[in-house]
Amino acid sequence: MPTPKITVLMPVFNGEAYLREAVESVLSQDYSDFELLAVDDGSKDGSASILESYADPRLRILRNPKNLGIVGAMQAGLNAASGKFVARMDADDVCLPSRLRLQLEYMESHLQTQLLGTACELIDSNGRVCGQYAGPPDPLLVDWEMLFRNPLVHSTVMFRRETVVKLGGYRDVVPYAEDYDLWSRIAASPRSVAVLPESLLRLRKHESQVSVVYRERMAKSANAVSLNAIRNAIGETPPAEAVFLLQGWVKGITCDQRQFAAAYAILHACLEKFLRERINATSERKPLALAFANCVRSLSRLEPQRAFQRTAWLFREIASVSPKYLFVPCFLRLFARLPLLSLAWLFGRLKTKSSE
Repeated sequence: MPTPKITVLMPVFNGEAYLREAVESVLSQDYSDFELLAVDDGSKDGSASILESYADPRLRILRNPKNLGIVGAMQAGLNAASGKFVARMDADDVCLPSRLRLQLEYMESHLQTQLLGTACELIDSNGRVCGQYAGPPDPLLVDWEMLFRNPLVHSTVMFRRETVVKLGGYRDVVPYAEDYDLWSRIAASPRSVAVLPESLLRLRKHESQVSVVYRERMAKSANAVSLNAIRNAIGETPPAEAVFLLQGWVKGITCDQRQFAAAYAILHACLEKFLRERINATSERKPLALAFANCVRSLSRLEPQRAFQRTAWLFREIASVSPKYLFVPCFLRLFARLPLLSLAWLFGRLKTKSSE
């Protein structure tokens, strides 16, 4: 087989339940210049038999004699891949027919892009569509969100193999967040990561997947990646507990004023950094202001007793970017809520005073 442009890299570990559907969704793509490299990571079920049942020459099977885990399997596959571009695929997900073609077209026409994700449909264990996910619509906003959380679905991405190899590939220093760690290193070069708005993959959600079983460990590792990205961006090390608040992992927690103040200070420093170094045109200030506002609103929801102060703080920050942005619909809605927030805040203060 001639050297293909794309290697579809699919690690497999005890994946017999959905493996055949995943493989056939790749083999039925409307673009054919690819190899499907399935890394059987020491499976004990019928995964190997399913893979061996295909005669399609585009399917290559790489067998690990023992289970190496996702990082070991990915690195083994990355070393064996022959394509210039690598598309990720999990053994329980489903590629839509035009995925490889559309991602390749974008990568070949946007040479600055090193990593490309897509939107996706969410499906349950029976294959029924139960939701959708779409990442940030612009590389600038991807860079912004990458500071605080992973905005890309791992099995939707395509990347330039040479770039990832030069960066050292996947690492096991942050268990269960190895993808976010790699994306963050790629995103250190501005606007090198993008997301297509089309849904080109069906992502299966079920109770045995890593993001469910190891949620707490994944959150801890993601916090470490985010902390490092923010430190590289603003030139100082932020408090780890404040970074954790910005990731959106936590709900219903109680945090003191110091931690929230530190989190808002981080957002402010990141906004100033982006306004100073990453804005290429005046038109980009508005979407960045909106992304910043979403971060502030999410953080404010964790501290509802101070909603009025936080909303006022948001208005002040947005006005510092450009006063005209206060008149866009989302901010007008917030402005309409201010009287109610003021009354709620005042009532809370009076209630506290009367109980003292």
